[in-house]
Amino acid sequence: MKYLEFQKKIGEEKNINCNMVFKGNTGTGKTTMTKIMAEILCSMGVIKSNKIIEVTGKDLIGSHLGETAPKTQKIINSAIRRNFSNR
Repeated sequence: MKYLEFQKKIGEEKNINCNMVFKGNTGTGKTTMTKIMAEILCSMGVIKSNKIIEVTGKDLIGSHLGETAPKTQKIINSAIRRNFSNR
């Protein structure tokens, strides 16, 4: 949060890059943590919506060669439009 506050203070809020990976076994709280982070980022004005997009490997990985990248990019673009357009 301090990093994000600093970025906003120096006027770099349009260039914030805040990648996170939540990894763990089923039931360890990955989705809960993601929802908490979305709420924090939304309350700080970093993203415009606290809604998350939940996907599984099947949503990202294609069934034939060359299909994975476009499938994954489509989901990423959807999330970007949902959370960052018109900031």
